[in-house]
Amino acid sequence: MKKYINKVNIILVSLLFVFSILLVLNSLYDFQIPVQYSVNSGEKLIKTIKSNDVIETKIVSKLKKLESLKLEVKDIKGQLQRDNIFVSIYDNNDKLIYYSDLADVEFFGGTSFNFKFNTVNDSYNKEFKLIIKSKKIKNDYSFGIYGVDDGVKDTFPISQYGYSTSPFYTCLFTVILFIIFYILCRYNFKDNDLLKEKLLRKKIVFIIEFFASLIACGSMLCLLYMSKVHGQLSIMWYGLFFISVLILIAILSICFDSNKVKKLKKEDLFLLLAIPIGMMFLVFLIPLNVPDEFYHYKIAYKVSQFKFFASNISIPKGFDVPNNYNDIFSNLFSNYGKYTNVTVGQYHPLLYIFSAFGIFLSRILHLSPMMGAYMGSGMNFIVFLVVGYFVIKKIPMGKFLMIIYLLNPMVLQQATSFSADAMINIFSMLFISYILHIRYESKKISNKDFIILILSYMFIFIGKYAYFLFGLLFILIWSPLKSYIKENKKRIFVFILCFFIISFGWLFYTKILSKSVPDIINYNYPQMKESKLTHLIHNPINFISIYINTLINKHEFYVSSFLGAGLGYFHITINKVYIFVYLSILVLSAFICSEKYEIDKKNKIVNIITFILMFNIILFGLYLKWGVMTDTQIEGVQGRYFIPIVILLLILLIKKQNRIKINNIELVLSILLIINSIFITKEIIYSFFA
Repeated sequence: MKKYINKVNIILVSLLFVFSILLVLNSLYDFQIPVQYSVNSGEKLIKTIKSNDVIETKIVSKLKKLESLKLEVKDIKGQLQRDNIFVSIYDNNDKLIYYSDLADVEFFGGTSFNFKFNTVNDSYNKEFKLIIKSKKIKNDYSFGIYGVDDGVKDTFPISQYGYSTSPFYTCLFTVILFIIFYILCRYNFKDNDLLKEKLLRKKIVFIIEFFASLIACGSMLCLLYMSKVHGQLSIMWYGLFFISVLILIAILSICFDSNKVKKLKKEDLFLLLAIPIGMMFLVFLIPLNVPDEFYHYKIAYKVSQFKFFASNISIPKGFDVPNNYNDIFSNLFSNYGKYTNVTVGQYHPLLYIFSAFGIFLSRILHLSPMMGAYMGSGMNFIVFLVVGYFVIKKIPMGKFLMIIYLLNPMVLQQATSFSADAMINIFSMLFISYILHIRYESKKISNKDFIILILSYMFIFIGKYAYFLFGLLFILIWSPLKSYIKENKKRIFVFILCFFIISFGWLFYTKILSKSVPDIINYNYPQMKESKLTHLIHNPINFISIYINTLINKHEFYVSSFLGAGLGYFHITINKVYIFVYLSILVLSAFICSEKYEIDKKNKIVNIITFILMFNIILFGLYLKWGVMTDTQIEGVQGRYFIPIVILLLILLIKKQNRIKINNIELVLSILLIINSIFITKEIIYSFFA
């Protein structure tokens, strides 16, 4: 121990401690609300709005980037007539930045309205104007605005939301923190291979990294929440954050030795990167905020009760989709005593077996439904890590490319959610990696290989029937597959029979119950005398026009939603710079490694045909399911639907000889990916604190 106590270490640890404090404090103040009012005994009701009133007040912004204003109100008589009251907000240049009637405004707890608008940059000390106008209101209905009597005039308590510091300092402190701790670890452990030789081999380091990441993210969220809501800086949470971050950076610094990172197994590198990055998505992208996730959560809850065939179940009464971190902390330790009946869909229960186990475990431990939601999505994340490990291990080429692909923000969002995509995406990658492994390395199929191929294909097929054409990839291993079938006819028969019973049996069952089972969304489309398919067959030219129009108008949306430029319900807008950085890393990862194999001509043809057919089936299927005959383009398709198939094109870029030769490029890209993911996470946090 004494050998580590020297001047260099004391200086490095001191610098590390100082910059970690600066990073945390900068993050805390980044989300702080300098002017936040709440109704208390010192305030009074100063204005009751009635028919044809006009109220105008001025607000001086105390934030550099203003995003919303919140007004405290009270319903005085009866039900509030919000559709007859209109709000306008003007910036310092007298430009209208917000206009709406109160019926379309967020109404928090029945006591405050939140007027959210596009971020106004450089708003500090600028004057904004808020105008409230009312039309005719019945005498029996009115509402009032709270205010403060300062002895001169009445002041409305309007809270300001946004952030007050530039992300520049967070970026700077983050980079410096990494550099200092990297130097500290390399200086002290440069000749120590204990971590690489023992802990990595026994996978203990990944368990440590998992819990350190969980504690770091959880404590950081508590720090931010307590600072924003209570104006406090908890020493306990900061201590947990500081220690867990030290452990994380120590693990990464020692493993990312520039002389050994090339020798580090790629599957180990995947876990080293995926655990902390994925944990940030799991903790900060709060549960049930992925498109249609509450629908999937109810199915997982059904499976956790072993009611596989039920169309109606009971879930905790009052438990709903949380809108912000306040909803999380308010319900994290609340056990609902009552239950309510809900109708659930009929996705295949196997897709939810892992997330259902998390919910089941939370109920056994008598944890809150919110904690159960975290545990359910956390189980999907663990499956993502375990299966992803074998994906990287088995794929014979493009291992680093696959690592970066699996760390796509949209892939991580789905992997840490209840969505069926969590299973579909990762098992698609497993299926592809085993097909390539058999084709280029083993040249034959073992019993284990066949079981994994059938199981992974089954997860793909039962998830979305549009992906059935993944079966075309069996062409690539037809020779070893044919030999395996000849030698194992009875085993093949049993497996195929089980596959048909599990897959088509459930399809048959759900079709029988289709009238009593709702879809995710019910649209009231106009009824037509002929079906869309009949209409399409009789008017093929019209569909071609719709198809071309869709590609022209939607291609940017498909790319951006594939890369995760809009997370959650597309309400989390990620800075284009961060998306561009990720895309650059993804493209570079295909060119920087020398590979043992590259895709042959037959493989390329099969990949391209499979991609084209599945791409069009997805569009065609969504047109038949959601579209109407009067549409001019196909609606409902999102970029995330293409996650399982885009990799088929990307691996075509792999060559035996790398075309970009830069020293330690894998190390540089890995660290850059971590830093970029931290900035993406910060964008996520902004959205749920607003």
